[in-house]
Amino acid sequence: MDEVAVFNYTLTPAQVNALYTTALAGALVTVNCQSAGTNLVLSWTHCTLVKATNLAGPWTPVTGAAPPSFNVTLAGQMFYRVRVYP
Repeated sequence: MDEVAVFNYTLTPAQVNALYTTALAGALVTVNCQSAGTNLVLSWTHCTLVKATNLAGPWTPVTGAAPPSFNVTLAGQMFYRVRVYP
């Protein structure tokens, strides 16, 4: 066993399926962005924020970035995304 969850109620078949599907495919993560003066505020719910100078990568973790938000100082072209796996 990797992870265990205990519920104080009986799960419906739909709830069991949702848990299985999320564990198998990963939960959907959306990254939102908002302008804040000369900076950009990125927000997301979970996982690791990574960056690259082009879409092909290489992607590296953004130092100090943690959910729920992170302020990015704009300095040249940079791409951001959330890496769901460790």
